Amino acid sequence: MSFPEAVHETIAHFLTVFPHDAPVSKTEDYVRKNMSKRYTQEVVDDTIRKHLKQILSILIDEHDRRLRHRDLLRYRFIDAEGDRVRGIGSTWTRRYRIFQDAINELTDDEFESLSATLLAVLGCDTVWKTPASHDQGLDAFGYAQAFPSKTPHEVRSQCRIVYLAQAKHFSKHKVGSRDLREFVGSVELAVHKIFSTVDQKYADLEIKPFGPCIMVFTTSEEIPFTVKTIGHNAGIVVLSAQDIALTLSKARIIQRNRWTKRFLSRDMRRAIGGIQSAQ
Repeated sequence: MSFPEAVHETIAHFLTVFPHDAPVSKTEDYVRKNMSKRYTQEVVDDTIRKHLKQILSILIDEHDRRLRHRDLLRYRFIDAEGDRVRGIGSTWTRRYRIFQDAINELTDDEFESLSATLLAVLGCDTVWKTPASHDQGLDAFGYAQAFPSKTPHEVRSQCRIVYLAQAKHFSKHKVGSRDLREFVGSVELAVHKIFSTVDQKYADLEIKPFGPCIMVFTTSEEIPFTVKTIGHNAGIVVLSAQDIALTLSKARIIQRNRWTKRFLSRDMRRAIGGIQSAQ
């Protein structure tokens, strides 16, 4: 189901930046106050009237699922109906929360570059970020060998896996299922070599119509499970803030003994320092 932008922004706010130490408040009052920062009173009233039940349903589902799986969560409902909400406290999945705050410190351009770093961690031999002026809907891409290194070069050279990444930073974009559909559309255009007259095809990017391709969607948000499920069912790798934290930590790009917002932001900025831009 398609929701207005105000609904996506509200859900993204709860999952991504809701203050972990927020005092108890009536959920509707909090939602209304948060929407009022960006929308007129008329829009707020109309959104609350039409969509508050759906907002609460999504937030309650996310709350219960994340509690069960001990995933990143920033809020806690006081009652089963979601009528009252407060911050979840400083100890619940503290490391994930600190990482989420750190990754939101990056600029939109830095986060797009980080998506190229993630492709390298995922197995690409070479990666590129795309210039900020692109309009292809691709923020990074890379290549990986399709066959084991022991395979004869004559065979191995015939095929390589193309990785394509799209990055959405919370500061600029609130993610919904529509974004995954748009990503698929961008890849389809790239496969068929359909580009605008302003941004021509990158010389470094070669996508063969029947060659293997892996799509990676990255976001600094935590997104609803339903959105992730759409991506997974479509064969898209979806990496939200918690996934990125685990991936970068496993690769030792960020250090577990220096888990503060300052050090994490610095380590991520260092990791994107050598990323080349596509030509």
